[in-house]
Amino acid sequence: MRNGQFKPGYNVQIGTENQFILGYSVHQRPTDTRCLIPHLEKVKSQLGKMPGTVIADAGYGGEENYNFLEQNEAIAIVKYSTYHRENSKVWQTDISKIDNWTYNEEQDTWTCAAGQNLVFRRESKGKTESGYEIQHRHYRSTSCEGCPLKPKCTKAEGNREIKVSMKYLRLKNQAREKLRSEEGYTPWKAREMVIGERSGKRPALPVNGILIPRGCFIYKGGRKLCHKIITATACAIASWERRNRTKSLWGNVSLLRGCLRHSLMSIVQG
Repeated sequence: MRNGQFKPGYNVQIGTENQFILGYSVHQRPTDTRCLIPHLEKVKSQLGKMPGTVIADAGYGGEENYNFLEQNEAIAIVKYSTYHRENSKVWQTDISKIDNWTYNEEQDTWTCAAGQNLVFRRESKGKTESGYEIQHRHYRSTSCEGCPLKPKCTKAEGNREIKVSMKYLRLKNQAREKLRSEEGYTPWKAREMVIGERSGKRPALPVNGILIPRGCFIYKGGRKLCHKIITATACAIASWERRNRTKSLWGNVSLLRGCLRHSLMSIVQG
């Protein structure tokens, strides 16, 4: 960093099963959300199949990822950003949240806390940075005039309007049911395991693992692990440059991957 700080410039994803690393991927993407699909595609190309179950934290939750897992017939035990907050009293008593409203599928209307119906108005489409298309349905209240709950429901001057992705709503409900079931809760708790045991002892570096029974781990290392990986990679690159008397290795992607692979193995075996 130009401010003198040493920070990871890459997002490293590691896939493991039963504490064995099955694959890894390196991304120039700051968020985990956009790393899940390319990581799984790489794992599939290396192993010949997609993992049957994917367990990941809320950083990976999103419509695009849920849809990808559903299309590939993978069980998604993946949290979303508001999963834990939904259990709080503040969330459950917030009348502005459509999660606390009632949806009538036959009439395609939403009923707010005040008993007003929000009717369908139009559809709109948007795209993510990767090009995935999201379809939204817009609903508007017939009248919010004089509603005593309006100050707690919306800051808009006119009638309340909401924008909903019905596909994401369905996929999120599926994920919630799976996470709260015994089938999903047990392996999810196992994600707190650390990766790799050395001589019957836990590694000194705590990490957040994500367990996938009979499948693959999707794993996001903590900040300390990222720094350790990058430090080991930098040492491997420096050693390579000294041996080969070259100015820089950073432009050669394949050699960078080789150095990263070497550093990962040194961390796992060390």
